[in-house]
Amino acid sequence: MIEVEKKFQPTEEQEIKLLEGATLISEKQVVDIYYDTPTFELAKKNMWLRNRDNGWELKVYINDDTAEEITNEEEILEKLNRDKLTQFNDFVARELEVLGKILTDRKKYCGF
Repeated sequence: MIEVEKKFQPTEEQEIKLLEGATLISEKQVVDIYYDTPTFELAKKNMWLRNRDNGWELKVYINDDTAEEITNEEEILEKLNRDKLTQFNDFVARELEVLGKILTDRKKYCGF
């Protein structure tokens, strides 16, 4: 999958206008744990490996606005040029460390 995403931070006034007439339907906090090698091998290649809800995702940026997202553990290992016989959890334990944790509040609205 290729994702094109633009993020922006509306002002308080803009947010009020955007949400006018909308109803909050869900809200949750997402925890992403990012991993890299001790020498930042992935970040240097503009690749970001994260774990969210016990699922893995490797985001490989093609340019500033476009990224390929890989969620299959075997495909992640292949993209990282690791031996196909390597067990994913062994790879994480042996070669990676936690780069950081990011908490994000997500809200969904309807009724626009």
